Amino acid sequence: MGPDVSQCMRNLAEEKNDNKITSSFVLTTLVIPSEARNLLLLAPCRSSSFRERRTFGQPCVPYSSDYIMSTRLETRRLILRGFEDADIPEIVRLAGVREIAATTLRIPHPYSHADAEKFVSYARQDRRAIFAIVLKDTGQLCGALGLELDAANQRAELGYWIGVPYWGRGYATEAACAVVQHGFEVLKLNRIYAFHFSQNPASGRVLQKIGMRHEGRQRGHVYKWGRFVDLEMYGLLRSEWTAPRS
Repeated sequence: MGPDVSQCMRNLAEEKNDNKITSSFVLTTLVIPSEARNLLLLAPCRSSSFRERRTFGQPCVPYSSDYIMSTRLETRRLILRGFEDADIPEIVRLAGVREIAATTLRIPHPYSHADAEKFVSYARQDRRAIFAIVLKDTGQLCGALGLELDAANQRAELGYWIGVPYWGRGYATEAACAVVQHGFEVLKLNRIYAFHFSQNPASGRVLQKIGMRHEGRQRGHVYKWGRFVDLEMYGLLRSEWTAPRS
């Protein structure tokens, strides 16, 4: 099979020993596809009945706002769930450091309580599946990861951020593996893609570990803190995820 969770966990062990990853963790951006704004909402699906009544080409995409709040993914060390109002103080603490804003497209610095409230509201809106990343053993919030969904084209953009105290532990890879698997096997997406700033190659390593391929560079694509920066493009198709590994 393709780079499934078991393979991702093997990659995770390598990542935890990679100084380049631990010293400079980077975050992909979250961009709302403009063509998704006017799409009709689809009813939320449940994986228990999904395979019985859907086939590839008939995607079940969580465009209903209650989907994410009723969806819970678990990995060996993490729980991925919807954001709650109680998460806001910890979001401010984690996302408020300059290192997070420096490596994301839309997180401002300084980062206020009002910014966190807007983020939680945004995460609950239709047409996206954004998860809080929580440590299974302590219940501590350590970051966010999600998909911006485009049902018409059966694709989604992957984005994430991890709080600085949790860098270098492989949490991004572990969470991303689970969400990518969910996207292909439950939501039946055809393509998942992501971007990262060129000056942060460690992010590319994370995307490679979950099976994504480098697809090119968008030169001077983003104006960030007084200068234009390049974006590296990565993508993965469902056929590649399910294909036998050589």
